Amino acid sequence: MFVETQKTLKLFKRESKLGVCHTVRRKNIMYIFKCDTCGDTFKKPKNMIDPDRIKKVHKHFCKKCDL
Repeated sequence: MFVETQKTLKLFKRESKLGVCHTVRRKNIMYIFKCDTCGDTFKKPKNMIDPDRIKKVHKHFCKKCDL
C-alpha cells in the first residue's frame, strides 16, 4: 500500500569547462510503500512508477515477495 511521498535533495560539485567548481542540486521524489504480504516498507523513485498505478487500488510487493 502507498504510505507517503518523500522529497530528497542531492548536492554535488561539478567542474566546468573553464575549471570553475559549481555546486549542483538534484531533486528526487521517492514513494514509500508498505508490502501487502510481509509488511516491510520499501522505496521506489517517482520516475519508475506509473502515476495511475498509485491511484488505483492494487497490491504492492517488495522485491523479496515479488518472486
